[in-house]
Order: sequence, then structure tokens, then C-alpha cells
Amino acid sequence: MRKGFSTGVWKGKDGWDKLSTRYEERSVGVLRRNIVLEQNRTMQDLKHRTQKFAIEAWKLCAQIPKSREFDAWARQLLRCSSSVGANYRASQRAKSTADFIYKLKIVEEEADESIYWLELFQEVLGPAQKENQSLIKEAKELLAIVVASIKTARKNSNKLNLKH
Repeated sequence: MRKGFSTGVWKGKDGWDKLSTRYEERSVGVLRRNIVLEQNRTMQDLKHRTQKFAIEAWKLCAQIPKSREFDAWARQLLRCSSSVGANYRASQRAKSTADFIYKLKIVEEEADESIYWLELFQEVLGPAQKENQSLIKEAKELLAIVVASIKTARKNSNKLNLKH
């Protein structure tokens, strides 16, 4: 049994790092398992959010008028918005920290590109489309989460490199 104060860092439901210090009277295995479960829950939340983002972008593209000009932009938005989720999922299967960071960088680029196409649609179609505005907001939130994750992974990787 372990008694005393423990400090844990994990991703909160909002995707940001959380720090918790609490008095614990549990075995070390239980504490580790609880932290892993919280991380898995956050990972599943982000998988769900990126998937929902792709679906909502698809629904927006289905509402856009059919024309040669809009079609080119809609195809680009469909590709990059679905790539956000696909590459995030791939990052969760990374073989190393460097691979994880590399895959998250792709997610970052695709989320940023999604914002670009959404802003173009907003400019041309007008800001009255609520779906477009909510997609831009979600894309910016996903981008912020991914950038924070990249920074955290780099920081943790640097700490490991300094120890060796």
C-alpha cells in the first residue's frame, strides 16, 4: 500500500493538461491504472470529436451549391477535414515519440487547411451560415489541442533525453 500525497498529470475533458495532487492510500498499480483510464477516455473523446468534425464538414459540403467553383473547394475541405481524424487515429498507433509528433504535425497541417477552406466559404457564402461558424470554431479548438499535445510530447521527449 502506498500512503501520502500523489501528483498526476493527464488530459482533462477539455483536452488540456490537468495537474492533481491528492492524498492517496492506494496501491501504485491502482493509481497508474486510473491515470491510464483517464488518458484513454480523453483519447476516445478526441477521436470522436475529429470524426464528428469530418461528418459535419461533409454535411456542410452537401449544402453548398453545385458548381465547378464550389466543387473544387468542397473536395479540398472534404479531404483535409477527414484527414484530421484519420491522422489523429494514426498518431495513437505511433511506434515512437518522434513518430507520434510527426503524425500530430500532419493533423496540425490538415486542421489548419480545414480552417482555410472554411474561411473561404464563409467569405463567399457570407457569415450567416451557422454550420460554417461552428465548424471554424471546432477546427480552431482541435488545432489548439493538437499544438498543445505536440508541445507536451516534445517537452516530455526532451526530459527523457536529458535523463539518458
